[in-house]
Parts: sequence; structure tokens; C-alpha cells
Amino acid sequence: MTTSNIYNHEAFRPRLWRGYKGASLYEVAKVWADEAEVELIWNAPKGMALKETISLRAPFANVIEELLAQYNDKPYNLNGILSVSDTHDKPQLIVISR
Repeated sequence: MTTSNIYNHEAFRPRLWRGYKGASLYEVAKVWADEAEVELIWNAPKGMALKETISLRAPFANVIEELLAQYNDKPYNLNGILSVSDTHDKPQLIVISR
């Protein structure tokens, strides 16, 4: 995928995303990444649940930021990096706990 057409990728198209309070944070991120055709690389604990329900019409990058913001404090400090590169078939979302 060339950089010139990356913004036509599914991850950059606004759509409605929903995740419900109590659902697995990892599982919601995984389903959303699959739907957005984004490879998910998860380097954080998987046992966290959504603290609040999310219902947002936005591109994947924006909604994943909202999702991870539920755990951007101690002890998890989750951060997501959306990587777009000509060397990968699709964008990658790397989630880390710092």
C-alpha cells in the first residue's frame, strides 16, 4: 500500500464503533482492528475491561484513542501507535503498557 492511497484505507473511514462497559478491552480492540483491516500487536495485559461504554462515529484511529484512554493512567498507562508503512500489507496498531 503506498502512502498516497493510505487515507482510502478502511482504518481512515469514519464509521460507527461500539464497545460496552465490562467487555474485554483487548477483545474489543481486536474486533475493531479486524474490521478496520489493521494488524493488532498487543503488548499489554489482556485482563482489562471497558470502564465505560463507547459509541462513536469516527475513523478507527480516533476511536481506538478513546478506547485506550480508559487506561492511560497508572498502573497500565496504555498507549497506541498506529503505524502506516509501505513495507506492511496493512496498517499496524501497536498497543503498549508503560
